[in-house]
Amino acid sequence: MNIIDALNWRYAVRQFSQQRIEEEKINQLIDATRLSATSYGLQPYRMIVVNDMQTRNKLMPYSLGQQKVVECSHLVVFAAQTEPGNDMINEYIHSVARVRQQSIDELNGLAEHMKSVFADMSSEQKTAWAHQQVHIALGTMLSALFAASTLFLQNYLEDQLIGATLKQELDDYVAQLREDPSVVEPFYTRIQGYITRPGDPNRSVTAQIRALEPGVHEVQTPEG
Repeated sequence: MNIIDALNWRYAVRQFSQQRIEEEKINQLIDATRLSATSYGLQPYRMIVVNDMQTRNKLMPYSLGQQKVVECSHLVVFAAQTEPGNDMINEYIHSVARVRQQSIDELNGLAEHMKSVFADMSSEQKTAWAHQQVHIALGTMLSALFAASTLFLQNYLEDQLIGATLKQELDDYVAQLREDPSVVEPFYTRIQGYITRPGDPNRSVTAQIRALEPGVHEVQTPEG
């Protein structure tokens, strides 16, 4: 599936299902958003996952009254810093020094430059800047969500295709056996090359067939 096909598949919904997304996937999505690029790398916001239903209901008026805020599997709120400034920059510099194993003195030039930029901003300008960084992070989250959804759709379609192909191969094989019981060709030799996940030998259809014990086995197809 190419990116244009995937974008054409994307659509908005008016109502969510009752299915809850696994916490592991949500954590991966949050972690991907944490890696978002922002101006100076400062990331002047916090991501808050809101699970409490009372809190969600209180937030609904600030979301144009959309019931989705309450009904969604997970609600992630981006909270921008209202007064980004020296404290945020100092925290960032200490974090960079720790990760890069540098001294604070080595980063003083960068720190002073950033502080001078914010010193020339009004409170309104600082808030607007922080909101712009939130939009970048939100774009990163949507991109990560889109990538995950596209991968899920691709895997699902591949599974459907493999299942349909296996069913047809098995039907043909059974029909041939009925016509000529002397056929001894192992069934797995007829399905070489059908792989549900490229590069993953554990998902090879051939490997799955080889692993079966002798006897009659139920074959799961898209129709069940």
